[in-house]
Amino acid sequence: MKNLTKYWWLLLLGGIGYVVLGGLVMQYPLQAILGGTYYIAFSLLFIGVTQTIFGMMGDKDHRGSGFTLVMGVVDILLAIYLLSNPIASAATFVLLIGFWILFKGVVETINAFELKKLHNKQWWLSLLSGLALIVVGWMVAGNPVSGGTIAIFYLSISFYIKGFTLISSSFIMKRNKK
Repeated sequence: MKNLTKYWWLLLLGGIGYVVLGGLVMQYPLQAILGGTYYIAFSLLFIGVTQTIFGMMGDKDHRGSGFTLVMGVVDILLAIYLLSNPIASAATFVLLIGFWILFKGVVETINAFELKKLHNKQWWLSLLSGLALIVVGWMVAGNPVSGGTIAIFYLSISFYIKGFTLISSSFIMKRNKK
């Protein structure tokens, strides 16, 4: 852990990035939802193409190449659907945002207890951040019908929480640098 303290500034940059992203999401909510939808669609298209090619290159001895091929085709079809129906896809994206925030909260909570094991006195900041993200994620995923407004608000807040937690942690890490 001591070797990592010299990279305190990476946490600071990441924290600033999250805070800026939170502000952009709050300022441009529709663009954030549509941008996220397109990002997922193009990612799925790329992954689908690579999986399909990999699946077609497999031979009889390569177990799972047929499954990889099928998953690649499914990813391509899903990407085409998302790209052809961006508004319908945006509604699904709201649900994905909720689960993503929930997942980030669980990971942050687990990380807090790892920090506690390392006798980091600020471990509770990660715990607080993780629990807040779990609550926010649960609220968004549990109520996707309310639309993008609530999801965007909570997404923006989760970015702020994560950003300020990283910024705080970076200064603590800098102070502990020896």
